[in-house]
Amino acid sequence: MSGVVVCVLALIHIVAAPYLYRSFSEVQSVVDYCVRQTRILEFSFIFAVVGIIGRSVFQAIGYPMPALILTIIRTLAIGFPLAYLFTFTFDMKVNGVYYGMLIGNMCTAVLGLLWISSALSRLEKGTLKVVATSA
Repeated sequence: MSGVVVCVLALIHIVAAPYLYRSFSEVQSVVDYCVRQTRILEFSFIFAVVGIIGRSVFQAIGYPMPALILTIIRTLAIGFPLAYLFTFTFDMKVNGVYYGMLIGNMCTAVLGLLWISSALSRLEKGTLKVVATSA
């Protein structure tokens, strides 16, 4: 359900972006950058939903480290290096940052889904135990 909500809100934001950002700046190049970023990244928030739910699952069962590892992979291992590569090596300028972030979100969502599925399967089989999360 959260994926549907994100998609609907993303679509509304994409359609409204040119009008919305004009209210914050009269500089057309600034508005253009904002609209471009919105159009490139907005639907990647569907992948953020996977990350948020995944982090919550891991923390709820007492294993916060996978959530931290997924965040580090998304930003430090995939997002930043790709943003740098696209921006400077492939001369994509600021678009390279957006695409690096997009690909980092996508890859981490897939990895997160696999990891969450494995953890839930192991919980069902009894090979992974829920760790107490309160004092």
